[in-house]
Amino acid sequence: MRITVQNQMTVKPQLGDFLTNVEVGDTIKGKLVEMLGQSVSIKTASGQLFTAALMKAAELMPGQLVELSVSSITPEGVFAELKTEHQKPQINEDAKLQQLLKHMDIKPKEEHIQAAKLLIKYNMPVTKDNIIKLVNTQKSMESLAQGSSAKAIAMLQSELNINNTEVTKLVKAAAALEPKSQEILKQLQNNIDAPSSEIEHTVKTEAKAVQSQEKVVVSTGDIEIPLEKNPKAAMQQLVAKVEAESKEQGIIKQETPKLEKLMDTITKVFDTISQAKPEQTAYMLAKDIKITPAAVKAIVDHTSGQNKISNQLEGFEKLVEKLEKNQVDVKEIKQELKKLFIKPELLQDKEQVTENFKEITKLGAKLESLIKENALENKLDTTVLQDTKSNIDFIKTINGNINYLQIPLNINENKTTAEVYVFNNKKKSNMINPENATILIALDLNKLGHLESLISVVKKDVNITFKVEKEEFRKAIKGAVVALKDALEARGYRLNPLKIIDIEEKFNLLELEELTNVDMGQLHLDIRV
Repeated sequence: MRITVQNQMTVKPQLGDFLTNVEVGDTIKGKLVEMLGQSVSIKTASGQLFTAALMKAAELMPGQLVELSVSSITPEGVFAELKTEHQKPQINEDAKLQQLLKHMDIKPKEEHIQAAKLLIKYNMPVTKDNIIKLVNTQKSMESLAQGSSAKAIAMLQSELNINNTEVTKLVKAAAALEPKSQEILKQLQNNIDAPSSEIEHTVKTEAKAVQSQEKVVVSTGDIEIPLEKNPKAAMQQLVAKVEAESKEQGIIKQETPKLEKLMDTITKVFDTISQAKPEQTAYMLAKDIKITPAAVKAIVDHTSGQNKISNQLEGFEKLVEKLEKNQVDVKEIKQELKKLFIKPELLQDKEQVTENFKEITKLGAKLESLIKENALENKLDTTVLQDTKSNIDFIKTINGNINYLQIPLNINENKTTAEVYVFNNKKKSNMINPENATILIALDLNKLGHLESLISVVKKDVNITFKVEKEEFRKAIKGAVVALKDALEARGYRLNPLKIIDIEEKFNLLELEELTNVDMGQLHLDIRV
């Protein structure tokens, strides 16, 4: 049904600066923040808020996506039609999903409805198999996140590589071994010594498991909670019993430190999984990322802004310092580390950036070998090596869908990471069209804070929205406008007026799916929600 003029919205005239580049026929997309009567507040992708007056009442709900089509521009304001496909209330969407689930012979439970919504959000087909897979994976995540002592002991007995085994397999292995684990836990709880044959079997099992484990060290505090609810305390007692029995019988005495590291790995896995959200699980499934504890840590850290390659390289530097204290020759590695932080002027060299990424992987492997050669595996915290490897694997996987890079930079002796996202409008492809692409760059600096710049190129028009954390960054950008304009014009591009706004929320990969699905049309605005 055609929307009449009575259904149009008027945008307040004071938004003139914000809407400088809007033309008739453009589309503006945002999320409804608030609705008071017929007045609505909408948040655009760039984080800007504006209020519009709805000429006729409509059924809208906070949080839903609202899409406006600009129909006319007058001195009094900009008039835009409210597109019908986005004004249906949430309850109708749920009703449709319930009908769809029934058609698939799936009970319309809340968990199934939420799974279907996540599949839609991340562009996965809403099929019975995908819904069941997502629900079951989430249940496995929740089970592992509970982290009971019996489950921890069961995983300690397994021969799995804990960090790199899929969560669903870890849960199944723990369930299979849990009866025996309950028995061991009961012995520990009652302070009853286990038979020598049982201890010997446990130690030998752990010796096999340790060979393939990643080592993670986690500090422990005072333990006051019951043993059955404290996995770390339970495993500490188990390791102590293994150690005591080993000393008496001479069974693999040297394995105890490795068992302690394996114990720390398991307890840290429980903690990492407990931080994961359903959206992150769905995102990993959508991108065909194997949901292992290492991958979960990578996505959790990325979402919270902690998974930065520069921080991990600084972790390399600290590890090198410890190696040096242990009389290991690390002069060559020190030099290699310095070269990994690229100067900004070298960013134009594509080969330099690509080669640098490979060198980080090589250096991580070299450090790992050096630590083993000097028998320092049980003396040094090598967590950063695993985290860096997981991060690089994560980046490689993401690059199957879009162009995403983390580049370690050295800007005036300030070490930081530039996160770069490049994608074609409406297309997920590694092929970049220089006249139809969007680039988002996120950067942290010690003094100037966080900066995000979203650059949209449509033919020869360049539109840039800067999101800044501190006023100093705003001033620095304003001072560089002329130079930026001249540089673009020298390459045949035309720079439209810059937009500089305050940052409210930092960008992360999970938001990128929504951004790439937006029909940008002729819009000259940052429309990421």
